[in-house]
Amino acid sequence: MVFPNFEELKNAVSIFHIRHRKNFCSSYKKSSSWRAVCATTGPQQTPCNWSLSAAKLKGTTNQWKIKKVSTTHTCQNVFIEGGMDRVCGSDLIAALVTRKICEDPHYKVKHIQTDVKNEYGLDVSYRKAWYARQKCIETEYGKFADSYNELPSFLMSLKATNPGTIIEFDFTPSPPSPSGESAYVHFKYAFWAFKPAIDGFQYCFPVIGVDGTHLYGKYKGNLLLAVGTNANNEIFPLAYSIVDAETAASWS
Repeated sequence: MVFPNFEELKNAVSIFHIRHRKNFCSSYKKSSSWRAVCATTGPQQTPCNWSLSAAKLKGTTNQWKIKKVSTTHTCQNVFIEGGMDRVCGSDLIAALVTRKICEDPHYKVKHIQTDVKNEYGLDVSYRKAWYARQKCIETEYGKFADSYNELPSFLMSLKATNPGTIIEFDFTPSPPSPSGESAYVHFKYAFWAFKPAIDGFQYCFPVIGVDGTHLYGKYKGNLLLAVGTNANNEIFPLAYSIVDAETAASWS
């Protein structure tokens, strides 16, 4: 049996053991080979010879193939003795709920716990379900740190493709490192106003409303917004800003 990558292979083995309420662990894992064995432990347990050997196919980038496997366990059912945490990890949960989270990024952790209960008959902790949700989000939308690193180039591309758009951003350098590590910068402010919004303000009432809201990502911050009102009494967005906090300096 061939799997597109090692993660899918391990998930399949995990699901098999969850269905049969058994434990397994890795005997060894190398770049091109893997061996899993029964995780039965304890002096009162009957030794089990279940094992699985798999190898990465030559000439392919990621495919793995099961070379040899014992189809049944001969040990007693010891899954409840801590097996859940080892077998049903956050990677397996993420594979189960990825499609739902892609369709709805606000899919709640409690719903993930319900999905695992319905699919595998297991109760998983809020923490593990939360980690699985984070993995799905990072896989689909990228990591928070990477998004901030790409922000300057994104804003400059925004300006280049929307002539007349105003872009400003500010970063603060990191403190000197005593170990001599290379310096990096901390994001502070980003401001942008689209050219059509700037041009459209002349058709709005001569009043600007401002407000802010908290960001609930990993690095928090605030989103500030300036708006006008058009002749139909509709909100007309004028300018946006992402800042570290809602202060007089950031509003300025």
